[in-house]
Amino acid sequence: MSALLLLAFSLGLIAFFTGWYRQTCIFWEFHGSWNVPSVWRNAMFRFFTWTVSTTSSLGFAFIVAHLISTEVNDWVGRFSFGVLLVTRWMLSSMVAVSRAQHRLETLNRQIEDEVTRPSPPDSTDVTTSAETPIKKSEAVPPSDLPSLIDRERFLDLMYELGAKAVYEPEAIIEDLSELGIECEPIPNGLLLFKKIPITAQQPEYGTPGIWPTDILRATIAHYGYEIHSRMSGRGYYHNDLLKKLAREWNVPKDYL
Repeated sequence: MSALLLLAFSLGLIAFFTGWYRQTCIFWEFHGSWNVPSVWRNAMFRFFTWTVSTTSSLGFAFIVAHLISTEVNDWVGRFSFGVLLVTRWMLSSMVAVSRAQHRLETLNRQIEDEVTRPSPPDSTDVTTSAETPIKKSEAVPPSDLPSLIDRERFLDLMYELGAKAVYEPEAIIEDLSELGIECEPIPNGLLLFKKIPITAQQPEYGTPGIWPTDILRATIAHYGYEIHSRMSGRGYYHNDLLKKLAREWNVPKDYL
């Protein structure tokens, strides 16, 4: 009996935490797709987690119901099977939604604080995620900024690409070239503005590619702006940078 209790407890934990993870991902799909884990976008992974959650839930409920039938009452044990399944699902859902909702509220407060927080003091260098510092003396003067239409098109492109996926360098080069932005292929990445190398990143699933936030940060550095973000979460961080660059470029759009 002790072995069955231990097995039921183990299966219950697996079912609870797998269900918790699944419900958390589903919450973010409806309330903030920018924060959905990249691996969740893979259909095989979603099917795998569903299989694990369902199998472990059935095993947990069956063992406990069997023990109740044996030790207490047969009808009570049969009834408890369905009750245990529903209870497990409700517990996973309530904990997942509660924690995700708290996280969402925290991120929203961070956005409000970031908007009202004064900009950090100027520094000598601006460093992109590609670890390519650009001296302020090398920054592009305002007179050489792209047209307002091209600025807006670039921001729209970065917003459309988002921060949750990587893209083949050839596709990024083609999109940027259409906007008149100088870029060319290099081994394992691309060269932006003829001087900033952007290295392909390895995602959680799939082949390496260019992370759009690297392009965005390199562009900010290239034009000499002191734009920073303390946002946590790839989506919030990316869109916060977009919003601040749009403000510098006088593009009347809110990318958050």
